[in-house]
Amino acid sequence: MKPGEFTSYRKDVGDNVTVQDATATNVPVVLNQHAHVSFLIRDGEESKSFKDLVAEYMQPAMLAQARFIDQVILGQYPQFLQYQYGGAGLLTSTNGKSFILGTRTIMNKNKA
Repeated sequence: MKPGEFTSYRKDVGDNVTVQDATATNVPVVLNQHAHVSFLIRDGEESKSFKDLVAEYMQPAMLAQARFIDQVILGQYPQFLQYQYGGAGLLTSTNGKSFILGTRTIMNKNKA
């Protein structure tokens, strides 16, 4: 859900406030990436181990999960290229201020 916009008003001591309706727009979220890391520890393995095997293998399993999710998210960058300013690898001390201000303008326009 995306909250709607409000307007700010001036008010003096004796003035009434201006009440605004709070509105929101539904924003669809596509859930089309189903990632998992599965592993099996057999009872015999667990009973013979001095370590808690679930805890032992959980960290590398979650590391693999995190890497996969990072790759999925980073793969989404092309859909945001329309919001870039300047160019990758083109930032210099001469155009740095322009790049930052241009990016700020785009971010403000998109209310980010």
